[in-house]
Amino acid sequence: MIGYDGVSMTTAADLLLFDRSDELVALVDTDSVHGRTAQWAAEFRRGRLRRSRMFVPFHLLITSDRLFLWKEAPTIPPTLTVRTEPLLEGYFAQLGVSPESVRQRTFQNIVYMWLVDLTWLRPGTPIPPELAWAADCGFLESINDGLVRSANLAA
Repeated sequence: MIGYDGVSMTTAADLLLFDRSDELVALVDTDSVHGRTAQWAAEFRRGRLRRSRMFVPFHLLITSDRLFLWKEAPTIPPTLTVRTEPLLEGYFAQLGVSPESVRQRTFQNIVYMWLVDLTWLRPGTPIPPELAWAADCGFLESINDGLVRSANLAA
């Protein structure tokens, strides 16, 4: 099945991030399970690379307690791993759910809301310390003024 801008929905992630020029810059996979490891993330990434040879600058795998990011490389180990608690705690609180018990669809919506908020950060805005990694690797700049699409809705 072909979806938004020719992106194959059978190989696409849960969420797609586009820059301000409408170019696909990130695939985002979500998993609400708590306690996933970097080894598990590497296996997930290996499977993603087998199913899809699509190259994008960023691939994020976000679980309820960890964010694994790969930048501009088809490598298996994540480029970096970040705790999601400081990033998503306000969204969990707003919806009255905990990271340990959140359901997958709700978690995907939390990640969607968080990413939309990140696209709205204006250049020159002070970056909170918990987002320093996103600024340092160029992720924030690449999605600034961009668009987040659910792969399920993109078709």
